[in-house]
Amino acid sequence: ISIKFKKGFQSAFGFAVEELPHRMQTSPEDHSAREQDRGSIDNTTYCKIPLIDIKASSGHETFVNDKKIGADLMFRRDWIQRELRSEPGNLFILSAESDSMEPTINHDALLIVDKSIDRIITEGIYILRRGDTILIKRIRKLSEDTIELISDNPAYGKETIKLNNQPEITILGKVIYIW
Repeated sequence: ISIKFKKGFQSAFGFAVEELPHRMQTSPEDHSAREQDRGSIDNTTYCKIPLIDIKASSGHETFVNDKKIGADLMFRRDWIQRELRSEPGNLFILSAESDSMEPTINHDALLIVDKSIDRIITEGIYILRRGDTILIKRIRKLSEDTIELISDNPAYGKETIKLNNQPEITILGKVIYIW
């Protein structure tokens, strides 16, 4: 994990990413022991969203590692439903690893992604797999079989793709929150 990510994480959550294993549930046995020590966690009020170790590139780097970093992040369930209009089981968090979506998404920004949105209905920012590369791109649907991949940073270009010629493209989810 980069230093910039660590600083952004600490700014967003108020503690260092290295403290995650000590602050979050890592196993049912650990959870039971902690509940006895500090009282139970109210699962009706709070929910867990996994922090996934996917280095999502806005550019053209290749890196795929979809393993969970050893913990979940806790969120208020009512905030997820009110602000994100989604369900906790549909969500995961990852880090952006490029500047091609700036100023919308800064390098090392954390993104909440809704994996239940796995097709392009409206223009938006999506996480997609293209072969061995995970990309963050604004996607505009031009027709039923044609999309445009757009970088918000004008230094990068656009790409028009015919989906029937690109069977290796998979939509992993839509970015629904950026910080």
